Amino acid sequence: IVYHYSGKGNSRKLLKKEILKGEFLEDPSEKVSEILSKGVLKNQKIKIFCVGEDKAKSKFIFLQTDENGFLIDKTGEIIKHFDDFLNNSVTLTFFHEEYGKQKFKITRNDFLEASGADIDTKRMSYRGEMQIIATSSQKKIAPGSQIELAVEIVNNSQKYMSSLLVRSFSRHSWLNGKNFYIGGLNPGERHKCTRSIYVPRIMSEGNVFLELGIADLLGPLPEEKQKLRFTIITK
Repeated sequence: IVYHYSGKGNSRKLLKKEILKGEFLEDPSEKVSEILSKGVLKNQKIKIFCVGEDKAKSKFIFLQTDENGFLIDKTGEIIKHFDDFLNNSVTLTFFHEEYGKQKFKITRNDFLEASGADIDTKRMSYRGEMQIIATSSQKKIAPGSQIELAVEIVNNSQKYMSSLLVRSFSRHSWLNGKNFYIGGLNPGERHKCTRSIYVPRIMSEGNVFLELGIADLLGPLPEEKQKLRFTIITK
């Protein structure tokens, strides 16, 4: 088959097709498409535009994928949008040289479901005897480093506790207002939530502190506060 085109590149048009002597063409109108999977994006830096309901906080971020193609948000750039209770969704636009642009929207309910926390807002809130355990991956931290804060709640009562949330309070903005989602706990059950926190590069040497309060996700203000302190080491 001989194809005759006019023009060049994407603007070229097919004028006619000729069948050479001795050749046979059957059903020339049939069109076949094939999608070829190029696999997951391993160990790649992805450019993402994050837009919450507060447009003033929109920003570009760069996140890295791991060996399995999962996006690793070490500094919590996405989850921090849900620390603001007035923000119920975040839209992420991914940019890639080969795959182009893709847009995704994550709602607060999507996030809560993915977190694995048993959040049941239809059950009556109950808070009885509980234990809160807060730990840091480092007792002494350096400016510009990354720390892991873990909060664990133990239900020592005889009733189910619903939709538990732990929130941080600190005069240091980078530690203040961080949510730790615990969810529902059966009697004797415990659940831990860990968050990665980025320490600013410019910090004064001394003690850094925060308090953690327990609340119902949709209920009263946090109480049962527990203090947690660190020491900043200036290098």
